Amino acid sequence: MRATIGRIVQYTLSQADADAINRRRTTGDSIADRIKRSLWPLGAQAHIGEKVWAGDFRPAIVVREWAPERPEMVNLQVFLDGTDVYWATSRLQSEEPQLGCWNWPEHVVAWQLAARTAGAPKPVVHRELPLHSALYALCLRIEACGASPALTEAVTLASDLMRAVGDPDNPADPHAADRVRQAVAKLPSAG
Repeated sequence: MRATIGRIVQYTLSQADADAINRRRTTGDSIADRIKRSLWPLGAQAHIGEKVWAGDFRPAIVVREWAPERPEMVNLQVFLDGTDVYWATSRLQSEEPQLGCWNWPEHVVAWQLAARTAGAPKPVVHRELPLHSALYALCLRIEACGASPALTEAVTLASDLMRAVGDPDNPADPHAADRVRQAVAKLPSAG
């Protein structure tokens, strides 16, 4: 999959990245002390945030694609836990996390959601993606069906939905969640 401008990826900080970020950061106490001693210009911008380490994963957004023959090389704005971001230029993709490289973040696939039980808490992703919420409800209904024609219908719906949710290059159509909710409403109650 090609990283296009605006896509969110995962970036693994290298030692040089961590050193550059930590070198430019300060603390609120340090700023207050320097202001008292007239060593800090009022209105100056400060970078305040948690210390970072080589190997830390951070979300990043693609801000520049390189040549079509090098789709794995991009410029990134890396989001840090603080008041600043880090500009990571000419970074390569790696399949697995590797220092100084980006990779696609792990995403929750439908079979992982189906493994949840009725009493288990829903992951955050359910509040953000209606299609995942519909799949979760469908899986709960499947568990309640037992062996019946309704089970066959529910499994077929779940299979179709899993394919739609599990492929980020081929997102499901915007009405899939509504169709699944309607189908789920016809199934026996989950308890």
